[in-house]
Amino acid sequence: MAYADRHTPQTPVPVLIYDALIARHLRHPRGFLGRRVARQMNAANLPLYELALDQLALGPTDRTLDLGFGGGPGFTLMAARTPGGVVYGIDSSATMLKQAERRHVNLIAAQRLIVLRGDFADIPIADAQIDAIVTVNTIYFWADPTPPLAEAMRVLAPGGRLAIAFRLPAVEQRKKFERIGFLYRAPDIVADLMVAARFSAATIAQGKGRTVPFFCISAAKPA
Repeated sequence: MAYADRHTPQTPVPVLIYDALIARHLRHPRGFLGRRVARQMNAANLPLYELALDQLALGPTDRTLDLGFGGGPGFTLMAARTPGGVVYGIDSSATMLKQAERRHVNLIAAQRLIVLRGDFADIPIADAQIDAIVTVNTIYFWADPTPPLAEAMRVLAPGGRLAIAFRLPAVEQRKKFERIGFLYRAPDIVADLMVAARFSAATIAQGKGRTVPFFCISAAKPA
């Protein structure tokens, strides 16, 4: 089943300056407004984290990675599901790193959480050190998905799993955000990209958002 829409010519959707500003902070939160945007993302993204973590079926000692953690709402969930493991968080935003260090001081002090500054295409973790990776609402910013998927493959241990979760708004809303730099891909396209990157056959799970559906595409590194 293909999830892609059938695009037909439609009237362009106007983009407001405010939309562009919010989009910039969704991509890379910075300063006061970045922190406010992150707080809104935290609650909105929790259902996506729950769906993704369910697909990953984490073990108690798994080493997990939240790639592009934003406001960091997944850290507590990941730590609870891996009581004997370590959670890693990678984000390019210094603002989000500082916020994570303040909000999760106990997890960091217990050496249950390690947050690092990095990029999707340059993950500062050694080869084969991670058992599961989750990334939520970041694929919109992967102009070329090949480097991030290659990096995920590199840092995963054999048999490690990757879960990519994202929302897929209606066509008109999608077009508005595409004009300010977002890239939307249908779930089956994301699954094909993961298989092309040498992950195992990908599975697609769908969640029911109040207004916008969301999906999680998961696959494993071959053992």
